[in-house]
Amino acid sequence: MSWRILFGTTVQHSFFSTTSGPMLDFVPVLETQAVMRSADMIHRADNNRVIFCYDDAKEEILRCCIPKNTGRLDFIFHVYTTDPRYELYTESGLSFGTIPCYSSLEKPVAREHGLQLERINENAAQQMTERAATGGNGKYPVKRPVFILNISLIEQDFQEQKEYLICCAARKTYWKYYLLGELAEQESEIIDLRGDIQFRRSSGRQTPFPNKEAAVFYSSEAIPLEERSNRQFQLRRQGSNGNKVLIKRLPNASVENLSKENIKGKEVDVSEIYINY
Repeated sequence: MSWRILFGTTVQHSFFSTTSGPMLDFVPVLETQAVMRSADMIHRADNNRVIFCYDDAKEEILRCCIPKNTGRLDFIFHVYTTDPRYELYTESGLSFGTIPCYSSLEKPVAREHGLQLERINENAAQQMTERAATGGNGKYPVKRPVFILNISLIEQDFQEQKEYLICCAARKTYWKYYLLGELAEQESEIIDLRGDIQFRRSSGRQTPFPNKEAAVFYSSEAIPLEERSNRQFQLRRQGSNGNKVLIKRLPNASVENLSKENIKGKEVDVSEIYINY
């Protein structure tokens, strides 16, 4: 038995600072399972990359699986993750209830390490979700997939060992700092040492905890969440003799303490960060 790579897929996620990402499991839908059994196909996963191989001796069987009416063979997968935080740090993009979908039919963009798949539009995503509804093999009977993947190949593709890339974007949130205790009483400001982000102090006080008022600062724009953020925000006190550094480096936002607020007339995600000195 000689194995040949049919295609490979690498998933990159901007939340992670390295090329690794959340552990993903590619589960073929029923029609794809049937094709894989016919051609003795197997798949091997390594961190954020998966490859699909077939028995070279059964290539003719694989070719016979191509529907005559389309001339394309679709490999559709429900993709799951064991990371319970995945949807917290991942940009949703589409409306609630629609599963994100990636398809090689949507004109992939050529990159250095492969063809980057784009997310398909909402109507097409809904159609693919319905088509893949009979997917799953009982491994995840209830759990919702984090996205659906469709690799559509023509006969000539069998010899090319194509590589596909999926780039998942991190969720962007407005960072909201609560200054508690003595810090709430001081005339202070938050400075981005790199000069990229501005912060505004909210007028009035807020009470995040009973009987504990806080001064509140909001970032001027939404900031992508990162596993290991290198943002350098500093708290300073304004004074006649110049600014004094109160906190050299403020903690960065995490995937916890997310909320919704109305900012600039739109409902947005907010990361709440509490500072008590």
